[in-house]
Amino acid sequence: MERPQSVSDAHEEHPDGAKELYERAQSRKGEVVEQEISRESLLQEHSRHLKFQTEGHLQPRNFILPMPYRPSKISLFHANWTHIKKLRIASREIDEAIVLRTLTEPVVHSSSVTIVEDEHGDVARLTVCNLEDSMNDPVLPKGSVLAIKQPCWGIAPNGGYYIRVDHPSDLVVLVTTDKKVPVSWRERDQAKASKSAVDWKKEGDMMFLKKKFRKALDWCVVNIVAPWDVTDSTTATSMAAVSSLLRPTLQHELTCIASAAASTLYFFDSMMRQKISHKR
Repeated sequence: MERPQSVSDAHEEHPDGAKELYERAQSRKGEVVEQEISRESLLQEHSRHLKFQTEGHLQPRNFILPMPYRPSKISLFHANWTHIKKLRIASREIDEAIVLRTLTEPVVHSSSVTIVEDEHGDVARLTVCNLEDSMNDPVLPKGSVLAIKQPCWGIAPNGGYYIRVDHPSDLVVLVTTDKKVPVSWRERDQAKASKSAVDWKKEGDMMFLKKKFRKALDWCVVNIVAPWDVTDSTTATSMAAVSSLLRPTLQHELTCIASAAASTLYFFDSMMRQKISHKR
């Protein structure tokens, strides 16, 4: 089998080259990028990387701190919306944001890498760093709709371009019924609309048993809350805040709940066994 060196070259930065990539990007700061790679080629390349990931051929992880920049504090309700074709190299506008949809499952390694499109059909590689991510339960599975604050182009290790996010707070995963999601992307699944809260809870329980904790949250909470017509900005902000707080701690909290439940069942089981033995 061919040695998958290109996977490391395409997705992983190296200490010797990180500074050079930063300097190259700074020397071209503000330039608009003309994508030279087609949508099909980008998806094909990513599929090859996914295959290497599944087969366990990825290179050792490299954790390299980027040059610091401030996270955006702007609310999505007040952001200036942009598109992929308008992005510039190394030029982050603190009040800008972009809505994207993932076209693939992510490659989860030192960072989470996926392919995204905007509402005009333009595509890009997206790299999100500093996420507690996994292949089994990814933060950004295929079909996710997300908003990215202060997006810009970076120069990738393989010489191409990518959108990079280093602050998790600059990434917001949107429910597909959100008003900020393009109309053509909004969910119109009648089967989902007909499901009750009990049905969603059962499906969420199944995801929990499969250790897909994020999907369990989506199916137990988001699909129950999402049908609400949230037009009030304060309510919508509160709901988004609750979701963003729940996601990072979900696996820990659910594990604690499961552990507590198991301990309780064990306690009652022991008590019942003692009562039965005393009766005998």
